[in-house]
Amino acid sequence: MDYVKVPSIFWDYTTPQILTMEYVPGIKINKIQALDQLGVDRK
Repeated sequence: MDYVKVPSIFWDYTTPQILTMEYVPGIKINKIQALDQLGVDRK
């Protein structure tokens, strides 16, 4: 894996009740087969 992406916060659209962040596409951690196909080291 080349990097880990941390989503940015959109402060103009965030309130004490709502946290608005950018969408970051990716593979869920529980999708083992997809991670293995990408060669992700799960150790």
